[in-house]
Amino acid sequence: MSGLAKESGYAGVYCTNSCDECSYYQEVVCRPKRVLIVTKSTDLRNSLLRESSDTRIDVEFASSEYECSAACHEFKPEYVVIDGSLSKPVRARLCSHLAADPRVPGVQIILANAIEGGPVAAATSRRVDDRAIPRTFGLADLEDHIFGLEVKQTVHT
Repeated sequence: MSGLAKESGYAGVYCTNSCDECSYYQEVVCRPKRVLIVTKSTDLRNSLLRESSDTRIDVEFASSEYECSAACHEFKPEYVVIDGSLSKPVRARLCSHLAADPRVPGVQIILANAIEGGPVAAATSRRVDDRAIPRTFGLADLEDHIFGLEVKQTVHT
């Protein structure tokens, strides 16, 4: 926690020891990452639901902008995967709304499929991962991608 940038929140103001000795940090770092997948594809949803739940991610699904907003209120995702088969205006609105939503500060947006990240990313204040993952991803692929992003962010900060 002490290594967080000030705009991320706490910034280690009250840290008296290292992260390795912090019980709060250990609890947070060991819990599954909450991932919301926004897709209208029942095939994608069903294939992910059939996979083993033996991963370090907790997955919920939304099929519309409204369901995504409701999930942000209840589920509070740390990552949102937006299906590239959604229309370009819907993807852009989702990115903009998620970036501005105070209920999910610091949410990371991942675009699934080979879709453009530049214009959408430029319209948001939060990071949009423009290294899109293939739309045919599995839970293990998603888990690797998410934890790869965390390692990459740790190295750069």
